Amino acid sequence: MRCDQCSKFVSFDTDREPEDLSLDVTDDGSVSGSVRIVNACADCGQDLTEANLEVEMDLSGEVEEHREDMKKAHDEEQAAKPEDEREPYDEATHDMLSISSSEAVRSDRRQTHARNGKLISNPRYQRQYYGAEVTVGIECKCGETFERTEVFEEQASAMESLV
Repeated sequence: MRCDQCSKFVSFDTDREPEDLSLDVTDDGSVSGSVRIVNACADCGQDLTEANLEVEMDLSGEVEEHREDMKKAHDEEQAAKPEDEREPYDEATHDMLSISSSEAVRSDRRQTHARNGKLISNPRYQRQYYGAEVTVGIECKCGETFERTEVFEEQASAMESLV
């Protein structure tokens, strides 16, 4: 790609960290949001290409398992008490989820093998992918935390040109 400021063909500086990480979590444990990655000129630092990646993670299985375990533990605890001292289970203590931590780290990879498993020896036919490795932690109202890391990427040729 040709840089407007340098007036020459340059390589990409892919060391810039992802920007604009914004995440939301639903009460069932689904995380969604977006993150922006930018490839800059290796010589002058001007932004050349960008991609806005959609982030979607499903932690609903872990959240549901936690809620079931807490209900089961409560029921077992209450079964050991005399009937007149038993308390009903309060589901509200495990309903609210919030994002406790989020981090995005730049990733890139090259697809060096074809669908049939054979090595693509000519670099011209290999595909380059740029992306972000997103780590998110969600916290239950009771204090239990769940963490997941996933990679979201875009093929280099599909990134939007800024020059």
